[in-house]
Amino acid sequence: MTGYSMINEFAPVGKRGKWCASVSLIANCGAPVTMLLCYFIIPHFGWRVMFAAIGIVAAILWYLRRDIPESPRWLMAHNRQEEAEKIIDQLEVNGSDDFDPTQTKSRDKIHHNLGVSLFVAIVAVSATIICQYTFTSWVPTLLIQKGINVSGSLGLSTMMMMGAPVGCAIGAYLVDKIGRKKTIAPAFIFTAIFGMIYANQTTMAGVVAVGFLLTTCFYVLMASVVAVYVAELFPTTFRFRGSGIANGIAKLLTVAMPIAVAWMLKKTSSSMIFWTISGIALFAGIVVWFFGTETNQKEIG
Repeated sequence: MTGYSMINEFAPVGKRGKWCASVSLIANCGAPVTMLLCYFIIPHFGWRVMFAAIGIVAAILWYLRRDIPESPRWLMAHNRQEEAEKIIDQLEVNGSDDFDPTQTKSRDKIHHNLGVSLFVAIVAVSATIICQYTFTSWVPTLLIQKGINVSGSLGLSTMMMMGAPVGCAIGAYLVDKIGRKKTIAPAFIFTAIFGMIYANQTTMAGVVAVGFLLTTCFYVLMASVVAVYVAELFPTTFRFRGSGIANGIAKLLTVAMPIAVAWMLKKTSSSMIFWTISGIALFAGIVVWFFGTETNQKEIG
């Protein structure tokens, strides 16, 4: 979340959505790629190889991060104007000549109401992460209940997870093209619709096809909500805290989801899980549409 908020502060106003959503596209390609690697590697070499690879990549990223500059917006918000101007000069030399947080041109500025912004952020992020986490984490178990073995369920899950980069690409394209709210609210509505359709699938072809569309919707939301919209809802002095609180609450709620899902599987049916996903998504779409601020092409302050 620190990474997404940081990109948000570096990005030029007119390209902010595209920059942040593009980062999400690259990041979320990790999910289907990792599942595909697991499908081929774990049966032959075990799960420890995957963790060792993560450690190596993390060490490389830790080394590369040394050249990342501080956010000029954050520096200016803390009255460190001289440091901010030096970084802006560096960015302009390196080709980002339309980046200057001090120049608002003729664009409107977002008027932040922290209470409403925090409410919208918590609902939007929580719905996005809970729905995505519940589906991707439990779909192998649900497929096994339909008579698919573990090996087969992993392969089908991988096919459905190919919707992740597709969804992120759609989100990256639409979030600046038509606006944040017009991307996010319909994505929540489509998530609700496909969740209900998925609950009634009885064939493997239907499970995979609708699962792919559902995953695509999840990652349109990951790109537009988590990577772009949440950070824009807050002013610079509260951006990292606001994003952190919203995502922290969302992560806490995901802790409860395995308990809730296990209870639903025991007391009801697997279909109830997808009805629940639909209900959560529908509620979040309504909240974003009626209470959310449109931040597209506006100065975030």
